Amino acid sequence: MPPTPGSPPWTVSAPHPRRGRGGRSTPPVGVGSGSTSDPGHHTAPTGPSQQITAEPFSGVSQRSCALEPPTVAGVCVQYTVRDASVGDAGVCAAIYAPYVIGTAVSFEVDPPSLEEMRRRIADAQRSHAWLVLEVDDRVVGYAYGGPFKDRAAYRWSCEVSVYLEPGRRRAGGGRALYTALLTRLAERGYRTAVAGMTLPNEASVALHRSLGFQPIGTYRRIGWKHGRWHDVTWTQRPIGAGPLDDDDPPAEPR
Repeated sequence: MPPTPGSPPWTVSAPHPRRGRGGRSTPPVGVGSGSTSDPGHHTAPTGPSQQITAEPFSGVSQRSCALEPPTVAGVCVQYTVRDASVGDAGVCAAIYAPYVIGTAVSFEVDPPSLEEMRRRIADAQRSHAWLVLEVDDRVVGYAYGGPFKDRAAYRWSCEVSVYLEPGRRRAGGGRALYTALLTRLAERGYRTAVAGMTLPNEASVALHRSLGFQPIGTYRRIGWKHGRWHDVTWTQRPIGAGPLDDDDPPAEPR
């Protein structure tokens, strides 16, 4: 179902981002998928925060707080995941731009404008979902779902992507976003989530594997960016209610 005003955001505890020598954050490695396309959504919640305790998908832990190196030992970051609004377009564009400019994680070559990001968020919220991740009321990442393909028979499948600001790799943010996103997409009636990743991208491959995504194939030398060819691997996992081998017609996504 589409998000409704007053629905609470989700809060999860996760480890502080890992630090390298001298206290520097680990260099960014894109956990983002959706390397060949990047769409967008809307509706900001107004209700109180709510602690997540359920584990709606097998193998997904929505709460983790591990001891870190001595400089940040035992310090946890509390994430809040909420529905995005078009007002989040500026910060989402700022998070995404380094992936476009400096990496092949995204196959876009020009960062989207503020207006374009607003359009993507609004479009995604109407049909799928777009969520943002906050720490201390500051957006530090986002995830969204969009159509896998335009043709009608694909309409129960969706493509998902997640992007985090530099320094937040392997700190639980991507897991928190994806867990909430897959729940939202399942509630809207989608049955399969698909994610593509430009290789190499160990962080993204590990994240998707831990969330139950299974590899389905790799396009070899499918995209040219930054002076070289790139492979893109694809993964998928079931979401929503009911077995995928059920021969009964599924309900329409809503």
